[in-house]
Amino acid sequence: MTYLYLVRHGETFDNINQILQGQTDGELTANGIKQAEDIRDKLKDEHFDAIVSSDLQRSIETAN
Repeated sequence: MTYLYLVRHGETFDNINQILQGQTDGELTANGIKQAEDIRDKLKDEHFDAIVSSDLQRSIETAN
């Protein structure tokens, strides 16, 4: 069976300020980093053949 996990990037400063980021990079907040760490911990026992991410820094940082 194939499973697909969709994970959104963590919270950014622009998210807090309700700024639409589009294709601009956004820096993760401390909360955004914690969100990424939380999802990492929840998925730590899952096997992934691949991780695909946007080329935007907020997505790369979350994926890492």
